Amino acid sequence: MNYCNVVIDLASGVLQKDNTFTQQHLDRSVGQALALRALMYFYLVRTFRDVPFKLDATVSDAKITPIPKTGADTILNQLVADLKQAESKVPVTYGGTAAFNKGRVTKYGVNAILADVYLWMDKYAEAAAECDKIINANEFRLVPGNQFYSIFLTGASEETIFELQYDEQVLNPFYNMHTPNQKRWGGALHLPEQVFGLDLVNATPLMDYRGENAAYREGILAYGSL
Repeated sequence: MNYCNVVIDLASGVLQKDNTFTQQHLDRSVGQALALRALMYFYLVRTFRDVPFKLDATVSDAKITPIPKTGADTILNQLVADLKQAESKVPVTYGGTAAFNKGRVTKYGVNAILADVYLWMDKYAEAAAECDKIINANEFRLVPGNQFYSIFLTGASEETIFELQYDEQVLNPFYNMHTPNQKRWGGALHLPEQVFGLDLVNATPLMDYRGENAAYREGILAYGSL
């Protein structure tokens, strides 16, 4: 979220320093950042309801301070305002391939997020209006049932409005905590010693409650959340 805040707060300064960065580039960058931030906060509100809500960039240690929770209704109203602003800044298409276009926030992507937010607020007429913008564009269609997997396996399907794309070779630090097989994920073999091992440093051993007899059980390839 702070990456989004940095773009929203500071991207305008690039116009004075980079003559290849145009107003169109700025609008699209800020519009996408507004939409992505709204999507992330929407998921948080759906999961936890009231959450800390920060709309300015943290660019130094001096700005790292605890903040109280904000009410869900206040957050949702702000998300609506942000998404309406985002809709005015992003295009209906970026051109190029389907993958290139669907991996970026378009107006239709904003409409889809906004429709979901309105549904959560019980504003059904407003949600329907956002859905109509997508339907009337005639840019999307449901994939056949026997091709449903393509939405997630190959991506950039005709049904996709917006997707978070990733390269499976760019791995996060937690990837090696799991051992993949054909169907599911299990705990990697190094977990007992390196992650859930005994605390030999402190006089009173610290216990990781995600460890022994919890999400992980030694001697068993436990499948599920660690």
